Amino acid sequence: MQLPDAEMAAVLTEAGFSAQVAGLHLEFTRALSEGRIRAREERGPRNTTATRFEAFADELAAAYQAG
Repeated sequence: MQLPDAEMAAVLTEAGFSAQVAGLHLEFTRALSEGRIRAREERGPRNTTATRFEAFADELAAAYQAG
């Protein structure tokens, strides 16, 4: 889900981000979206694991809930 920058900045500051960090986050995600930040090499056996994102997300969520 994409939000306009001003709305995303408000969400981030309401979540506890400082205005400066919220702005830097927006700058970073904009650079990713525009392709100014990208991987230096293609995915392959050397830099890819067999772990699916869904498995990692479940583990991360469980750790967060336990903490």
